[in-house]
Amino acid sequence: MTRKKSISTLAAACAIAALALGQPAHAQQRRFDVPAQDARQAIPQFARQAGIQISAPTGRLRGVRTRAIKGDLDARAALRAMIAGTGLSIASDDGSMIILKYGEAQRPTSSAAPAEAAPETAEADPFADSEIIVTAGKRNERLLDVPFSITALKGDTLTRNGEVRLEDYAARVPGLNVTNNATGGAQSGVSIRGITTGSGNPTVAVYIDDTPVTTSTFFGGGNSIPDLDPNDLERIEVLRGPQGTLYGAASLGGLIKFVNKAPDFSNVGGRVEIGATAIDGGDVGVAARGRINLPLSETAAVVASGFHRVDPGFLDDPARGRKDRNRSLYDGGRVALALKPTETISMNLSALHQRIRIRGNPVIDVDPATGRPIGGDLVSAPVPGTDVSNASLWLFDLAIKGDFDGFELVSDTSYSRRRFSGIVDYSPVLGPLITQFFGVPGAGGGLVTQLGANKFTQEVRLTSSASGLLGWQVGAYYTRETSTLHQETSNLDGATGAVLPTVPLLLSVDGPTRYEEIAGFGNLTLNLSERFDVQAGLRYSHNSQRSKSITDGLLTGAGVIPASSSENQLTFSINPRFRISNTLMVYARVASGFRPGGPNAGLTGPFATYGADKVINYELGTKADLFDRMLSLDLAGFFIDWDDVQIRGTDPVTGLNFYRNGGKARSKGVEGSFALRPVTGLTINGNIAYTDAYTRSASAAPTFANPGDRLPNTPKWAGLLGAEYGFAIADAWNGYVGANYRHVGSRLEIFTASAAIPRFVMPSYDTVDLRAGLSHNGYALDVYVRNVGDTRAFLSNSGTGGIQRIAIIQPRTFGVSLSKTF
Repeated sequence: MTRKKSISTLAAACAIAALALGQPAHAQQRRFDVPAQDARQAIPQFARQAGIQISAPTGRLRGVRTRAIKGDLDARAALRAMIAGTGLSIASDDGSMIILKYGEAQRPTSSAAPAEAAPETAEADPFADSEIIVTAGKRNERLLDVPFSITALKGDTLTRNGEVRLEDYAARVPGLNVTNNATGGAQSGVSIRGITTGSGNPTVAVYIDDTPVTTSTFFGGGNSIPDLDPNDLERIEVLRGPQGTLYGAASLGGLIKFVNKAPDFSNVGGRVEIGATAIDGGDVGVAARGRINLPLSETAAVVASGFHRVDPGFLDDPARGRKDRNRSLYDGGRVALALKPTETISMNLSALHQRIRIRGNPVIDVDPATGRPIGGDLVSAPVPGTDVSNASLWLFDLAIKGDFDGFELVSDTSYSRRRFSGIVDYSPVLGPLITQFFGVPGAGGGLVTQLGANKFTQEVRLTSSASGLLGWQVGAYYTRETSTLHQETSNLDGATGAVLPTVPLLLSVDGPTRYEEIAGFGNLTLNLSERFDVQAGLRYSHNSQRSKSITDGLLTGAGVIPASSSENQLTFSINPRFRISNTLMVYARVASGFRPGGPNAGLTGPFATYGADKVINYELGTKADLFDRMLSLDLAGFFIDWDDVQIRGTDPVTGLNFYRNGGKARSKGVEGSFALRPVTGLTINGNIAYTDAYTRSASAAPTFANPGDRLPNTPKWAGLLGAEYGFAIADAWNGYVGANYRHVGSRLEIFTASAAIPRFVMPSYDTVDLRAGLSHNGYALDVYVRNVGDTRAFLSNSGTGGIQRIAIIQPRTFGVSLSKTF
């Protein structure tokens, strides 16, 4: 019996995450009503009612009939009663997932204490938990069995640790780099494995459940991602390397998938939390979160959640008497209704909203020659009224799933609406220009940006069972995106922020855009033996774009320039996988990806349009759970060739940015992670990533690069080392303590416009985080300290050779939260 067959489609459908339980499912009674029936129906039904994860050997379930259970029962006792006499038994139980086997019963193989004695808060770090069920391959699959690089993080653990922003938990994912684009969480950008030029169309796709939320182009803010609060997340899946066959355009670097908690048909439950954060020498912030699950009937359930968070400020403007000026406000919520009209049909209708208000961008001005802040430590003095931004996301989704004999049919329909508005201090560029040509001393200026995107998507896919000689999946995808981009200069008094009425408008640009894509994809799994299989996939897509550039102002004059483009792309993947044993797997992967090209706003001639860029990723890896899960390992080496790289340039006449294809690049490296559980309750985990990402061909002005130049915003070395110890205290009191150490190597800014302008170097940095907590009867008190050493680290920059605008890490931060799970 192989682990592949034991985690086939039906079995993985049984793996349903515990939904906001106050204690582990085994520590309290649940109401069960499971009739005597075929085990293939009984086990998923039991898992839903118990709110636990179960993996079963599907190949042995045909003809197996379980016993009926009914009433308020302990979950483990009920499971043993249901499978009594069937030949099934519990092979492994780590407290969060049960693995069933067919044959002689065994003692649990987890190195942790028996489930009944496991401390409530002593769960292993989600970074290293190989028994998580993920949907990265658009089918339920054990994390250990996925034949490519993926990290899964549990939302509950991130919330508990106060890791509520991308930059807080990015270190848990090897090869993931976060840039804030000088606007805080309102426009967080990401790259994976060094596949980035620092701007342009996104290189990492972002999904919420089965719904893509990033736009396919940079119009409408496609190169930024929603920074979701983990309050209502089951987990976050980060897929490294191109995912073009399953996820299409813009996933040439990888994919981030936010997976929400699903409604539970069986039990009322929820969680509430209040908390506070304080920055050493800075402001105080507060947070409140809540979630409730309500079964409406045996076939209907609703879940609702909401949060409000104030992140404290820490930057001062002493000349104007402004202290802690960069406070940020986050709020949002979600409602999901699940219906199961028949045993084979299920539906999930959801609405999600998030709003971010940045009252001061977390950036400082840095002298490029010395690397020192201009004005002093934690001082930021933008023109009043600038360096503020707002972002919002609305997402509506309808997912319909049909489970039939031997295959699954899924339809997912979504509509999303994204908005961004902000103004950054552009005084170093505009101020001297206004003073010189209009005679206004002390002039300043801002750059106003407004982005909007409306996106409709429809995907239909049909997936067979993974068992048998051949497994398959076919699907079709359609998206229509309408985006708006508006930018204009704002002429301001540098001291007061007042508008200068005597200075004319210098530049205004509008870029309405429409993007349409239709695609078909297919994937095959050839099971050549019980231990060896080969997965292969193809995706063909066609996209068309139409846009206009509407310009006005002194620099360009009034004008309207239409543009259009059309492309066809074919991506592929092939994944041989060999299971040496049930807990040791090796794989190889060759996969391609692309991001679309498109028209350049306001340009004609050779730079009117630019083409898609493409990557091919070669990868070897292994995943293992060794010594009865005392040691878990995940190791991969990769080699990526990147052709027709999209690079940003600036028109020297109009000052308008545009994109062109700038040659070749390459990224190669090694990523590894581990979790060691030497004694009960203790987990030591870590990861390390070496990424050598560089250009392979020269790029001339207006964007300069030589062969061998490092790609921007990517450290060669980065890693994390952490430990957590969970322990029982007395009389149902439990506790934990933990710590993380993080290292990020030096990074370079985006390419400059001249060989004479050196690229700014962001130095390497190291941070330490601490955490601890107590829990009792569903109550939990958690405390943490982030950046214990009060490191001044540079996260990203938006300079291009002049004064650098640097987004910086949050200083030493103290946090506390009190929660109740019921």
